[in-house]
Amino acid sequence: EVGRSDKLQVIFPHIRVAAMLSQTWTDVPFEICNLGSRRNMVKEDTELVIFAAPDPQGAEEVQRIVNSCPETVCIAIFNPRLASGDVGVGTTIRRLRDGFLNTFETTYSIRPISGVGAVFKCFPAPWKVFVNDEQRPGRYRLVNEAWKRPAGDSLDLILMEALAPRNEDGTLQQPSFLESVAQTVGSLIRFGKGL
Repeated sequence: EVGRSDKLQVIFPHIRVAAMLSQTWTDVPFEICNLGSRRNMVKEDTELVIFAAPDPQGAEEVQRIVNSCPETVCIAIFNPRLASGDVGVGTTIRRLRDGFLNTFETTYSIRPISGVGAVFKCFPAPWKVFVNDEQRPGRYRLVNEAWKRPAGDSLDLILMEALAPRNEDGTLQQPSFLESVAQTVGSLIRFGKGL
């Protein structure tokens, strides 16, 4: 029989999920708790704390727990869901993302780009942007690599260049007036959503 260890704690955002997993996974060698539990205080001999899918409502509690951990404790955030369309959480989440979350290193991420491709990261390699390969259906082609996660306008520019029509000699075709207007409107919409 495997005994419990305080060296690893896995913290889930909701009490029901944590309770269900505690009953289902009776033989796991780590402690399962939730953000609202008094048990989520990191113990002295804990070596690793994993936050499983924290959500916007628990963001401040995650930050509080991390800040209370000694520097010897490793912290991992698995599948964070810290963005929300709910009114009132935008500023809090942006502040959290700009400060607290930037202290973490992304080790693995794959984010689809609505039917066009994906942004991919596998530590220690840089971020990679892939688009659908028209020459090989079902495959992707690498169009960009960067050490900073491409997002917003920089990602749009990468995609526009990768997907833009080309002349026979491989040079980019100049966008028409309507395409330029559509790009400008799209940038304004993204700017408005970012406020």
